[in-house]
Amino acid sequence: MINRMGLIALTIVSFLAGAGASSAHPDVSVASRILLDLDGGRLTGFATLMGFDTGTSRRLFIQADHDADGQLSISETEDLKQVMLERLKRMSAFTEVKREAQAIALPDISFSRLDYADGALRLTLAYRFPEPVEMSGKGVDILLRDRDLALAFRLDPQLPVVLRGEAAGCAATVARRAEEAYFGGLVVPDVVTLTCR
Repeated sequence: MINRMGLIALTIVSFLAGAGASSAHPDVSVASRILLDLDGGRLTGFATLMGFDTGTSRRLFIQADHDADGQLSISETEDLKQVMLERLKRMSAFTEVKREAQAIALPDISFSRLDYADGALRLTLAYRFPEPVEMSGKGVDILLRDRDLALAFRLDPQLPVVLRGEAAGCAATVARRAEEAYFGGLVVPDVVTLTCR
């Protein structure tokens, strides 16, 4: 018999490992926001806030609500988060950071939180670089994408990026980047570019 964690894992596999490259559309929609942590023109870390679509959120909620009381307790939320993190260990493959087209290795996740509000699951993942990334007039690009298109990422149109810390002289822009297209060139992602004077 499959235990309750196994049931959650199967649900996660179903909705987050998804249809793969054979599908013509994503299974899960993820609204995202990127928080950039700065210290005097150096990028010290960043966080991604990901809100899963209400259909996926509801299915995962039902699987995680073991006592069927219509709420996620602290332990139920933690169980779901841990299973999601295990299934999403390759999340770093969805989060790409580059400086002048050169990939910057992501550190391990330094903080994670899972919330359920207004019918949606929201997962926060934070990364802190062991050594700050020196900007030196060079732009840093950050983008979220699932090359298999099981997850469809879109930046929050109202507030896609937030700068935190000592951000004087720094600015972030969002632009669709044709050269970063994926899934056979059918999907052109929005790229967040951070620049500091």
